[in-house]
Amino acid sequence: MRISVFVAVFNFSGVPLAQLRLANALVNRGFKVDLVVLKSYVELDKLVDPSIKVYLLDKVRAINSITSIANYIIKQKPTIVFSAEDHLNCVLLIALLISFSNAQVSCSARVPALDKQAYFGRIFSKGWFLKNIMRLVMHRANCLTCVSKDMVIQYKRIFPSHSHTYAYNIIVTEQRIKNSYAPISHPWFLSTDIPVVISVGRLDPEKGFEDLIRAFALVIKDVRSRLFIVGDGKQKDYLLNLISKLGLNDSIQLHGSDPNPLKFMRRSNVFALASYSEGMPNVLVESMMCGCTPVSTDCPTGPRELLDGGKYGYLVPVGDPLNLASGIIQALNSPMPIDLLTQRVDAFTEDSVLRRQFSLLGYKTMPYDL
Repeated sequence: MRISVFVAVFNFSGVPLAQLRLANALVNRGFKVDLVVLKSYVELDKLVDPSIKVYLLDKVRAINSITSIANYIIKQKPTIVFSAEDHLNCVLLIALLISFSNAQVSCSARVPALDKQAYFGRIFSKGWFLKNIMRLVMHRANCLTCVSKDMVIQYKRIFPSHSHTYAYNIIVTEQRIKNSYAPISHPWFLSTDIPVVISVGRLDPEKGFEDLIRAFALVIKDVRSRLFIVGDGKQKDYLLNLISKLGLNDSIQLHGSDPNPLKFMRRSNVFALASYSEGMPNVLVESMMCGCTPVSTDCPTGPRELLDGGKYGYLVPVGDPLNLASGIIQALNSPMPIDLLTQRVDAFTEDSVLRRQFSLLGYKTMPYDL
């Protein structure tokens, strides 16, 4: 059985890394796996398991890759295809139709539909075409999935005649747990005297880092602690100036990007997510995997579902630094039991996710169990 895992743009971000984890899980269970990438900004040979065959189509835009994808499908004849992100899903379905392939295909949506400008453009805009073409080709997908149950509700409002369902990403693996124990030299993590609050993500407005910094100015008035932010982005200079303006240079550090943020999560006390919108935030699952008590905005979609309304962490209103500060203080004073967090993230392990994916494709038993 040959399985193809498709990625639109490969970089060190959530969607391509989740697809790579899916490919790794499949090849580790004995499948022949192809990783088909439209465009890559990293050296895939150094990143991908040598057992996975990489096909780099070198196409910047998904719409320009239809012929290349169809040619790949005709030549390689995959049995199952896994794809992620709406633009890629759309062109892949077109390619499957024109190539007369009988491959089973699972298309995953990763961004909340109601937050996507793509689906709300004016008539004859790119968004209008995407929505209407998807309506025409969605029947070719064997299953249409979203990474959270709340996202399913959104997609059903836009595509009411199609049966979307949920399927989580693989986030928890033995190797990633091992990576979280990697050595660390940063002085903030060499002692447990001062608790550390951590956040990880792009330094963009929708991630709410300004709210988090303003909230932390209130936190340290109540609890001696530090805030460690891993990530880079267009707001970096603005956030550095804000930290300086609030006199927080000794309490908050922008660390920049890091290939292994898990090692910092493992040694932090609280993980704070201040986003205005998510799909299913991988970083929140990662933090729980590392035993870090989560505090998250109750944004659409994902956090409320993941934290089960507050059973597994602290939920606070979106765009509210005062309540965010209160949630962080609560988490510092009353952390979640590690065994409770471990129990919740079991749904994001390789076996749990693969069993869900194959069952949606109609397999009553898993192919690698036969």
